[in-house]
Amino acid sequence: MEKLYQLWYLDLKARRRFQIWTILIAFTYGVFNSFALGRPEKRVTWETLGMVFFLTATFSAYYCLRSRTSPGTSKVKFTYAHVGEVFRQNRRIFELGLASLVALLALFLASRLPNSRVQAAGIDMRLNRALFSPNPFDPNAINEITTLFQTATTERVSINPRLLRVAGMKVEEASRENPSAWPAALAFLRYRSSLSNATSSNEQGGCFRSPETGLTAGVADLTIVNCPAQELDHLWWRNVVFENVTVIYHGGPTLLQNVQFKHCQFNLDYGPGSLELAKALAASNTVTVKLPGN
Repeated sequence: MEKLYQLWYLDLKARRRFQIWTILIAFTYGVFNSFALGRPEKRVTWETLGMVFFLTATFSAYYCLRSRTSPGTSKVKFTYAHVGEVFRQNRRIFELGLASLVALLALFLASRLPNSRVQAAGIDMRLNRALFSPNPFDPNAINEITTLFQTATTERVSINPRLLRVAGMKVEEASRENPSAWPAALAFLRYRSSLSNATSSNEQGGCFRSPETGLTAGVADLTIVNCPAQELDHLWWRNVVFENVTVIYHGGPTLLQNVQFKHCQFNLDYGPGSLELAKALAASNTVTVKLPGN
């Protein structure tokens, strides 16, 4: 305890040196992982805080095990009566620390409160950083983009329209070259469908059964609602609105004419047909596309 007292109360030179190195190492670690590696922000933040505590404990142990102290310091027997003196002489530092804790607590509470503007700004910033990182479609970046679209869909958060267009083009293009980017493309399509305001008075609950082969049957002038698994294969669709539907496509022949999707989930098997369908969905809320099948 005497050595620790000397470090944190008397040996100003050693304490400052340890603090500067701790800040530099932790800051470099956080910046490198966030910007160079594109890792999730929350995970990097907790790891950086853990590193600060670890380095502080390591430096303190190193100081205590040394055989000498820094020049200009003298050994003073530690007593608990000195604790009050430490607080009095370093009052401004403790006040600054307390103010920092209050600010961090306020930011934490603000991120948990239902403030759509704050949440939207945070999602826009994180999405922009993930999309324009040096390697935007490594596994960590793909997971980040997928999570952001899922959060925006669930929480009904509005993403900046310009950023959304760029994100749609990037994930659609990346999924053509990298199958691992397909989850991000599907999450984008789900978010895009949540923005649709398509309406129709002619509603049909449940699902339509698809033929096993060919393209001989179809559905027209209808809104399909609350279908848990509607396959697109082997059916043609004209003037149809899918609402609260899980849309399934296995890559078979299908024809969509003036079709809209509202609050839908997409389960599209990765393949040429699904990529073409995803491209059409990303380009417009009203889809017209013919897919000949695999």
